[in-house]
Amino acid sequence: MRPGEIDNKTIADLTPNGYHFTHIPRKTRGGGVGVLLKSRFAYKVIASFPASSFEMIHLVITAGSETIRLITLYRVPPSSKNKISPTAFIDELSQFLESLASTSGRLILVGDFNVHWDVADNNERVKLADLLDMYGLAQHVSGQTHKKGHTLDFIIARKSESVVKEVHTDSLISDHHALLCTLVICKPPPQRERITYRIIGNIDFVKFNADLKDQSRPS
Repeated sequence: MRPGEIDNKTIADLTPNGYHFTHIPRKTRGGGVGVLLKSRFAYKVIASFPASSFEMIHLVITAGSETIRLITLYRVPPSSKNKISPTAFIDELSQFLESLASTSGRLILVGDFNVHWDVADNNERVKLADLLDMYGLAQHVSGQTHKKGHTLDFIIARKSESVVKEVHTDSLISDHHALLCTLVICKPPPQRERITYRIIGNIDFVKFNADLKDQSRPS
């Protein structure tokens, strides 16, 4: 897959009018991670954090007078083939969250973490919960997010910011459910467009008909 393509279809073909789609393709096979965003939001892509256990895209978005730091993450399942250690994810995520601790902007971290959040005594779940708590973060998704069960997909934000509310899951769009939520953020100013039009009521129809007759006469 080349940058700018998803499953051999160009991004332009998949992006609705009035939206931007930005993504970071996977270096091997697959789609990578991406964000579809309304064009009225200004944003910039931040350089990716070097990690072997997860893929991510990090955007800083301007929403009115606010700055939103939106991070979309996919945790790569460890295997003997990719030689990723089962402990690498928590270790690298801890380093990444530490790097965000002093950054500005309201933080929203979303994605497929491949951790069984619904299993309270799951070892990874316990470590991840402790890590989020250490950085003052809250995980807002509950209920099944995968067709085979378990809560694998998360929406995470700072406890102090109260930016996420009304979180729920929708129908399956792949083997995962869609996650929907309301964000308490400023709306960007509306975009201005120049539209040219003709005021029909001001047309002199007598003169208009005469002009049409003149146009229809042979020269």
